Amino acid sequence: MNEDEILLAPVMIDGKCGYIDKSGKIAIKPQFEWAGRFQEGLAQIKIGSKYGYIDKNGNIAIKPQFDGAWSFQEGLAVIQLGGK
Repeated sequence: MNEDEILLAPVMIDGKCGYIDKSGKIAIKPQFEWAGRFQEGLAQIKIGSKYGYIDKNGNIAIKPQFDGAWSFQEGLAVIQLGGK
């Protein structure tokens, strides 16, 4: 994990997940059902019942369409579609 990946940390506020910066200020507004940690510039998030990925600015990088999603490693991530 490099320095960029620990600048934002997941946080839950009022039942929604977002991200705070190192000073504790909200960096990405809590709006997700679940939020993972950043790895290789992307973090997995859950909107409704689907998982996708956001970038460090909070922009959707890969739209929520998966039934499961794991962190990127070496440019690849494991995802789940349906029961597979």
